Amino acid sequence: HDTFIEERWEAAQAKNPRIYDGSKFRLGQIACAASDEGVDVSLWLTGYKEYLGTHTLDEPQWRKLVEEGKREHNDNFAFMSRALGCEALLMTSDRKVVLLRRSGAVGTHIGLYNGPSGHPEPEKVGLPKRGDEALRLET
Repeated sequence: HDTFIEERWEAAQAKNPRIYDGSKFRLGQIACAASDEGVDVSLWLTGYKEYLGTHTLDEPQWRKLVEEGKREHNDNFAFMSRALGCEALLMTSDRKVVLLRRSGAVGTHIGLYNGPSGHPEPEKVGLPKRGDEALRLET
């Protein structure tokens, strides 16, 4: 998997030298809480490089990763970055929806429109840049 992640990353950087590999939260799993009062969300860490490397694959490569994830971990998306993003729907008082046009300095979906959005940054809350350990966040 690392080979095509690296190939995709190098191609993305060649097209856009402004992109960089920042840390991101990765969605691990979502399950009903043991107490039946809420939801348990498991987060792990990933990076922008892994995100671009696994989410810009052509269909045969994507299917291969899905099949390997299912076979090796009983999880279709085990080898996908699954970077956690946040997006808002912002409506004005006159019932118009605010959309932002994506910059030319991003790695995907250049020039398209979406709501105000971003990715939480693990480093900003004192977490390491990378790691395989699950994070337990309580709300």
